[in-house]
Amino acid sequence: MSGNSEKTETIVDSENIKCPGCGNNLKFDPLTKKLVCEYCMNQIAIDNISNAEELDFLSAASGNMQYDKKTKVFTCDNCGARVVLDEGETAAKCAFCGSSHVICLEDLNGIKPNALIPFKFDKYNASQVYKNWAKKKIFCPTEFKKKLKLDTINGTYAPCWTFDSNTFSTYNGRFGEHYTVTVGSGKNRHTVVKTRWYNVSGTYNKLFDDILIICGSDIPQKSFEKISPYSTNVSVKYDHRFLLGFSASHYKKDINESWAEAKKRMTDIIYKDIISNYHADVVDYLNVNTNHRGVRYKYVLLPVYVGAFNYKKKLYNIYVNGETGKVTGKLPKSPIRIAIAALLGVALFILLLLILGVFQ
Repeated sequence: MSGNSEKTETIVDSENIKCPGCGNNLKFDPLTKKLVCEYCMNQIAIDNISNAEELDFLSAASGNMQYDKKTKVFTCDNCGARVVLDEGETAAKCAFCGSSHVICLEDLNGIKPNALIPFKFDKYNASQVYKNWAKKKIFCPTEFKKKLKLDTINGTYAPCWTFDSNTFSTYNGRFGEHYTVTVGSGKNRHTVVKTRWYNVSGTYNKLFDDILIICGSDIPQKSFEKISPYSTNVSVKYDHRFLLGFSASHYKKDINESWAEAKKRMTDIIYKDIISNYHADVVDYLNVNTNHRGVRYKYVLLPVYVGAFNYKKKLYNIYVNGETGKVTGKLPKSPIRIAIAALLGVALFILLLLILGVFQ
């Protein structure tokens, strides 16, 4: 995310766990899969880990899935990111611009996560991933690449909804198949394409599993698609211990808005499946009426490392999938390097013309 036009919400888990050896805060270490004390190096295993379960869609408004009234929303004065903390906590630095200046705004309302995918590697490995990625970008200035340091990256959990649905659809429509006929005689003899129209109707069943809808605004949709996919089918039950040392964004699109988006995506898939069964060349119209049964959902947090880099008064973000290591982002471009590449291209084109001229 470059610039600061988008406002985001970030949750910093404040249920700290103290080290039994020295009393300092423990953090989740993705490499050992344990809680680790950075001071005395004490390690504590995370027990009772279980797979996340899909929840009944009708239970989404259940009171036991809501945030309590002690959770507050803060905002970053620098970039507009919204940070969410429990009552009595002080604001951590913003994961998206590095600023630590936040002020209290309001209470947080909404559904709590019930699933997450823990980080699979640490900040050091993430920094090596995006450094190697940036090195391959020949137009990126060397000065910017030197700014890619470990202290400029933060781990955050991005929110998404997943939906399961057993669909039953009825449909009717008018399809066409092209065929050719030869008309005329002599010099006027030629082939024309015609369409043979026919009506279709029937039923179609399809089971959808984990249709994923990104529901935060802190990471641009296109950037998230580039670092996807995630293994949401093997997500674990939400446990705040996995958030220790990390932050997590709260959803901007609620469950009803996201379900509407998921239904549209399912309808588009069903539409294409029905057409493919007939191998039609052209579709005049197709009406599809779909019923959804057994709808279930998960509110899942997905691991992302975010690099925030300021270069010539502009903010650049790099995103690394905290499960697979896929990376994307926007980088500055050096006008000098672009000009040199353009000149080399022109020179190569001229050389090619000269070689062709000699052979001719």
